[in-house]
Amino acid sequence: MINSELLKELKESKNLLAFSAGIDSTALFYILIDGAIDFDCAIVNYHTRKNSDKEMIYAKELCEKYHKKLFIKDAKIEQNNFEANARKIRYDFFEKIIKDHSYDALLTAHQLNDWAEWFLMQFCKGAGFFELNGTRYVERRDNYKLIRPLLKTSKEELQSYLNDRKIVAFYDESNTDRRFLRNRFRADFTDRLLAEHKEGIRRTFNALQNDRERFETKEFIKRLAKLTLVDQNAIDAIHQVDIAIKKLGRLTTKNERAKIEKGEDFIAARKIAVCFTDKAIWIAPFERAITPKKFREECRKLKIPAKIRAYIFNAKITPESIDIP
Repeated sequence: MINSELLKELKESKNLLAFSAGIDSTALFYILIDGAIDFDCAIVNYHTRKNSDKEMIYAKELCEKYHKKLFIKDAKIEQNNFEANARKIRYDFFEKIIKDHSYDALLTAHQLNDWAEWFLMQFCKGAGFFELNGTRYVERRDNYKLIRPLLKTSKEELQSYLNDRKIVAFYDESNTDRRFLRNRFRADFTDRLLAEHKEGIRRTFNALQNDRERFETKEFIKRLAKLTLVDQNAIDAIHQVDIAIKKLGRLTTKNERAKIEKGEDFIAARKIAVCFTDKAIWIAPFERAITPKKFREECRKLKIPAKIRAYIFNAKITPESIDIP
């Protein structure tokens, strides 16, 4: 279920598995064991379901049996905007473990059904190519890789894997709660589509991944510290500006996105400068500084936008070292 290239990469890295005791993560647990891949586990108990504590006990017993470290977080959150809040708590927890214990990769059990659900939800929101193609097998984060080894594997195939080995896993009853949009998509669309068109859907997602990789082999984006330069000729220039702003801690507003599309300079929330020159879009923290005349002259010759210069100066980046598209 894990291709040979990814299997080799996982064997060479220090891995943390995001575990839940559900069908997907339990299957991935045993697939990693079968593949002789070393890993430890992390689990979050939200105390929202009747099986939450039983799942925690199961996780402890499983990790003890196979000599895996288990990191546990107890979290209680309000039902309002539950999924978004739960995801933030979960990833903050995982990233702290990764930082504190020097893990190279976070493994999640997202599978083909999850991918299809997410794709259809984005499709119905009016997303573009790069938004529709946001789920990836391997995603590079600041200090680790997020790896989804099961993306090509369907829920049905994982369940069969567990059944054949008589392995126990818990079913999350909240998956049938129609208050959640994802569950409605799953029940009304995704399960039916995959039941009839699984191989075609799998081939389509592979093609989308390959197309994106071809685009990204071109040198459209330059990054230096917290400064990002995006080539205006990049097919996904607006998407890359969105990503750069998000990495600086803010989501782009509708008004700001309109300015990006028009090529207008702006300061987002008085914190992030977005500026346009002939060939590049510049994104950096918006700062103030008294700069020497020589520095200002160098910036002027290189056509570095005025609103970007203070950050470059404060970050001790020499203007001539910036690889401008």
